[in-house]
Amino acid sequence: MSQSDNKIDIFKYSGIFLIIFGSLLLLINFLGKWTYLGNYKNRHQPRKWERFDPDLVDKLDSFDSLKKYISNKLSSDSTKRDIMKVLFDTVTNRFTHKRASHNIFSNYILYVMGKIHPAFAHIYNPKLMVSNGYSLLCSQSSYLLLTLALEYGVKGRHVGLFGHVVMEAWYDSDWHLYDPDLEVIPLNKNRDILSVEELAFNKKLLKKYYEKHNVSKIIKSRQNNTYMTYPAGANFNWKTNVLKYFEYFMEIFKFVFPVLIILVGIAFYSISNSKKIFLL
Repeated sequence: MSQSDNKIDIFKYSGIFLIIFGSLLLLINFLGKWTYLGNYKNRHQPRKWERFDPDLVDKLDSFDSLKKYISNKLSSDSTKRDIMKVLFDTVTNRFTHKRASHNIFSNYILYVMGKIHPAFAHIYNPKLMVSNGYSLLCSQSSYLLLTLALEYGVKGRHVGLFGHVVMEAWYDSDWHLYDPDLEVIPLNKNRDILSVEELAFNKKLLKKYYEKHNVSKIIKSRQNNTYMTYPAGANFNWKTNVLKYFEYFMEIFKFVFPVLIILVGIAFYSISNSKKIFLL
C-alpha cells in the first residue's frame, strides 16, 4: 500500500469516527432532554422536619406548571406578603435538600467540567431545577424563590451568609427574610417578618428559628453577609453570576458541538473519497 493510500485511510476512518462520536453526543442530548436520564440525583429521604410533598413532583414538573399552580392560589387582592407566602409554601413543599448537579445526560460538557471543579456542574437555571428533579441546596432553592418573586412583581435579593444562603423580599418599606431550605420565616411578637439584619440582633428569635439548624453564628456574622439587588435576579456572588450565564451558553453549545464534530467528520470522509477519485 502506498503512502498516499495510508493518508486516505486516515481521513476516511477519522471521518467515520467523528460522525459516530458526534451522533452519540446528540443521542445523549436527546435522551437527557426527553427521558428521565437527564434528571439530577435527588434525596430520597427528606429531613424529618421537612414539609416535602412528593405528589407535587409529578404534578409540577416544569417552571410553567409551577407558575400556573401558584397563580391559582392567588387572587387580585393578594398582598405582596400573601404572594411571598404562597411562593414560599410552594417551593418548600415541592423540594427537599440536596445539591442539584448536571449529569452526563443533562449536559455532558458541564458534567465533565464538574470533575475539575463541582461549581461547573452545579445547576443555576431555575427552569432546570424544576424540570429535572426535586432536591436543591440552599443557594438553589433561595434563587428559585427569588426568581418566582420577581415573576410576581415582588422585588427581592439573594443573600449570602458565609455558609448559608437565603433571600429577602422587599415590601411594606422593608426587607423580609425567607429561607426555603431550612423552611424559616422569622416572625416577631407583632407577627412582622424580620430581615436578616433584624434577626441578627434578636438573640431570642435567632435561637428560636436557627439554633436547631446550627447556623445561628452564620446569621450573626453580618460582616460576611453579601446582598445582591442589581441587576434584578442576580446571585449574591459574582462568580455564580458568571457561571449562570456560562450554563445558559453550554445548554446551546452541547447541541452545536456534536453538529460541528459531525460536519468535520463528513468533510474528512469527503476528502478521502475525493482523493480516491483523483488517484483513479
